[in-house]
Amino acid sequence: MLDVDLFVGKYGEPDEFNQGFHLNYTPGNINTEISNSFIEASFTCPSPDCWTYLESETGINQPMDASHLLDLGIWFGRSLGHSAIHREMADPWYLNRYNDESSSEHPADRSQDYDFRPRKGSSLIDAGKIIPGINDGQDLQFNWPPSFSGQNRRYVGDAPDIGAYEYGDSVYWIPGYRYPHPSFPIPRNNAVDVIPDYSVVWNYPYKKDYTGTTATVTINGPGVNRTELFHYPNNVCFQPFQPSGNYTWSVMVDGKTGGLWTFQVDDDIYPLNDRSIDTTMQDTILPTKQQFLDVKNNHVAFIKFEVPPSVQGDWDTDLNLFVNEVHQLDSGIVIYRYDQEGWGESKNEMNIGVVDHDLGTALDTIFPLDPSSSVLIDMNDVITGPGEYSFALGVIDSSDHVSFYSNEANNFSKFTPYPIYYPSLSFTPSMDLVDIVLTAPVNDTTISMNASSDDSIHFEWNFSHGVDVDIQQYHLVIGLPYSTGTRDMDTSYTELYTQDNHAKVSKSDLLSMLMGVNLSQGLFTWTVTGDMGDDKMQAVVSNRFSTSMNESGHETTVPDEFKLYENFPNPFNPSTTISYDLKEWSLVRINIYDLLGRNILDLDQRIKPPGQHTFKFHSKDRKGSKLPSGIYFYQLIVNDSMNKKELFSKTKKMMIVK
Repeated sequence: MLDVDLFVGKYGEPDEFNQGFHLNYTPGNINTEISNSFIEASFTCPSPDCWTYLESETGINQPMDASHLLDLGIWFGRSLGHSAIHREMADPWYLNRYNDESSSEHPADRSQDYDFRPRKGSSLIDAGKIIPGINDGQDLQFNWPPSFSGQNRRYVGDAPDIGAYEYGDSVYWIPGYRYPHPSFPIPRNNAVDVIPDYSVVWNYPYKKDYTGTTATVTINGPGVNRTELFHYPNNVCFQPFQPSGNYTWSVMVDGKTGGLWTFQVDDDIYPLNDRSIDTTMQDTILPTKQQFLDVKNNHVAFIKFEVPPSVQGDWDTDLNLFVNEVHQLDSGIVIYRYDQEGWGESKNEMNIGVVDHDLGTALDTIFPLDPSSSVLIDMNDVITGPGEYSFALGVIDSSDHVSFYSNEANNFSKFTPYPIYYPSLSFTPSMDLVDIVLTAPVNDTTISMNASSDDSIHFEWNFSHGVDVDIQQYHLVIGLPYSTGTRDMDTSYTELYTQDNHAKVSKSDLLSMLMGVNLSQGLFTWTVTGDMGDDKMQAVVSNRFSTSMNESGHETTVPDEFKLYENFPNPFNPSTTISYDLKEWSLVRINIYDLLGRNILDLDQRIKPPGQHTFKFHSKDRKGSKLPSGIYFYQLIVNDSMNKKELFSKTKKMMIVK
C-alpha cells in the first residue's frame, strides 16, 4: 500500500471516555490494531500500536520509530529513510518502470506485471505477527464465517510475512479478471529478464464450483522438461531456470489452455542483500534506504548472492560493480570472500549489524577506479556451483573512500530502478550448454492442407539461451516416415539451407512428399543443424507435425482398388450422392452425359488424395439449368497424377424423376 490513513475523526468517542488526549473526544481509530502492513509514503495512525510514547503524547502524524513498527509487523517506508516498497517485491508493476533516467514522460509501454510477493531476501519475510483465525490456518468465526474451509491459509516459514502475500506459498491470488481459460501468466508472455530462481504462476478459469479442479502445467527449456498436475487452489509451480535461458510453458484446465507462453531469463543475478556498515558498531541495521555502498575506514560493504541449482556445468561468471564516486583512492579496494551464511537485513539474530564481520580470503584488488565506471571481476574460480556466496569490499588505506551503487539505486522522485548500476553476478553459458530449439510449428501441431494448397508453412528456431552464436548456415531437414508395404519403415526427406533462423516451406512440397509415398496425410518430423565452421550445433530435440486433408467429402482410408459406387438415392429428385475410391494420388475427372451421349457437365480435373470421396449432383447442367426427368450417365476417369496415364474408367446409370 502506498498510503494508510487511520482517520482521527472516525470512530471517535465522547469526552467522558477521553483518555487524556487534550481533545473533547477520544481520537478515532484509537482502538484499531494494525499489524503485518506494508506501507510506503503516508501512515496516519493515532493508535497506541503505532507509538512507543505515553498515551497522552500519542499523536496523529506519521509514526517514525521504524524499530518499534517492525516489532509490530509494520513496514513503513518513510520511517526507513523513504525506502520504496517496490524493492521488497518479486516483480511488481510501477508507473515509471520503462522510463529512462532522463525521461519526465509517462511510459508508453504499460504492460503490467502482477507479482507482488516478497522477493527472496526481503526484510518482509517472517517479520509479521500471528493473528489467530487470519494467518494461522484456523477457521475461526468473527462477524461472519469463512466462505470455505481453509480460506485463512497458514503462514509459510517461521512466522507470517509482512504484507498480503507469503514468500514460498503454493497459492498466489493474482489481481485481475478470470477468463474462461487459464490466464495472467507470471512471468507474463514474452517477458524478459526473468529472475533465474523463480516460479511460474497462473490464474484458474472462472468457475462457480472448483471441486476437483486440476491444472496441468508443462514447462520446457534449458534443463527443464516438466509436466506437473496441480489441485485448485494451488497455482504456483516452483522452478529454477538457467540464466539467459529461453523457456516455454502452458497451463491446461478442463481441456482449455491459455496458449503457449514464453519468457527469457536474465543473465544477471542480483544481490539478495547488500549493505555498507561500520564494523566497529554492533547494532541492528534496519532495512533503511541505502542507494550507495560506502567503502572507507571501518566501513565495509557486504554483498550476498544466491546461485540457483539450475546453474550446473561450465559457465563464465563475473562479478559486476558500478562506481558512484571516488572520493580518494591511493591503494585500491580489496574484494574478500565473506563466509557468514544466512545474514540479512531483517530484525533478528542474523542481522548484518550484529553477526560476525570477520572477512575471508582476499580474492582481488581493484585499482585504479574512475567515477561512474563499471568494474568486472572474474569469478570462475570462486563460483563453482549453486549455493550462497557473499563478498565484502574493504579499503587498504584508511584514508581511501569509494562509493558503489547498491541494488537500491533508483531515481527517487519516480522510483525508476537502474539495474545496470546494481551489483550483480553475470553468467554466460559455454557453447556446450547452448542448443538450437525449434519453436514453430509448435510440436504436435496439425496443419490443414488440400490438393491445391499454394501457401507456405513458417518454420522458426532459436537458441536455448540468449547468447550470440556465430552460425554460418542452418540446415533444415523435414522427414516423412512411411511403410514400404512390408513391416519395414523408410523416410522421405526434403531439405533447405538458410542463413536466417527461419524459413518457409511450400505446402505443395509437402504434398509432393505425400504423393510420392501414397499417403493422404502424414506425421512429419523436422530438425535444424547450425554450421559454425569448425563445429556443428544440433537442435536439442526434433519436432513433429501432422497434416490433414481439408477436402470436402473425403475419408482418409486407403482402398485396395479404384472403384465407382452406385449413386444414392436412385432414382432421385433433386440431388443424389456419388462416391468413388482412389487407391493412390490421382488426377480425377467426372463427366455427366444424357441419354443421347451429350456431355452436359464435366467437373474440373483435380489431383485427389487416396481414400473415399463423395460429392452431390444437383440435377443441373454446366449453365446451372435444371435437367428434365430422364436417364443420365456419370463417368469417373482416373489418371496418374505424374504422367497422366489413364488408370481407371467406369460409367454408371442414374435417373431423375419429377
